[in-house]
Amino acid sequence: INYSNHNIESENLDLSFDKKIAFIYKNIIYKNLNTTLQADKIEIDLVTKDTKIFMNDKSKNIKIINKK
Repeated sequence: INYSNHNIESENLDLSFDKKIAFIYKNIIYKNLNTTLQADKIEIDLVTKDTKIFMNDKSKNIKIINKK
C-alpha cells in the first residue's frame, strides 16, 4: 500500500467491504520519511482511516525505529 510518503509492505492483504476494514498481515514493514515499523497485523477502517497495529504473540513488542 502506498499513500503519500507512507508505504506498507506485507505478504497478505484482505479487504472486507461489508465491514469496511482492511486486514494486513504477515511480515509487515511500514515506512515513511522518518519511521520504520515492524508488526504482525494491521487493521485499517476504510471509512475513518483509524488504524490498529498488533503482534500475534502478546509477549512480543512492535518494533519502531525513528530516524531524525
